[in-house]
Amino acid sequence: EQFYLLAGVILFACPRRIFLGAAAVTALSVVVKVATTLVGLHLEGIVFDGRWLLIAAGILAYHRINYATVNQTRAIYALLILGVLGAGQPRELLTVEPNHAIERFVAYGFALFICLLYPYDKRISGWKILAPLTISGQMSYSIYLMHPLVTKGISHGAFLAGWTNPWVTCLVIVPACLVASLALSLVF
Repeated sequence: EQFYLLAGVILFACPRRIFLGAAAVTALSVVVKVATTLVGLHLEGIVFDGRWLLIAAGILAYHRINYATVNQTRAIYALLILGVLGAGQPRELLTVEPNHAIERFVAYGFALFICLLYPYDKRISGWKILAPLTISGQMSYSIYLMHPLVTKGISHGAFLAGWTNPWVTCLVIVPACLVASLALSLVF
């Protein structure tokens, strides 16, 4: 919700300078994160807890693919590579528990990955083996809207029925959630 609110503010405040507005929010996010860290205040759960930078990685990738000049492209690659390298210590990245380091590593790495693969997009999208992914991509918004309802319903029902074994979860519940989500999303 916070992303949508900030995106709305950016669109309203500077409709012709969206990337400049996003850069300003990114700079503000860094200042707030550094300042709150220095005073020992934790803003967990607020977009300014550092998570706006994950969104900024996606904005950089979008700008790179659609608008960036050669020099801007180099700067974007440099920022994303610095983001990947500075995401966290290897111990943080290899832990099982979710943490900001893993989130940053994945966000910056994925943004860099899609920027680098974009020139090959047409060729890759023609591969027959990726046809199911293409279909999923075409209905991605339906999946986004439907999967939480379907997955929560199936997984909670299974939990209430006592199906809490990790193997049952992996081999029965997850596939059931996946099939049901995709089927309902296709209809939706």
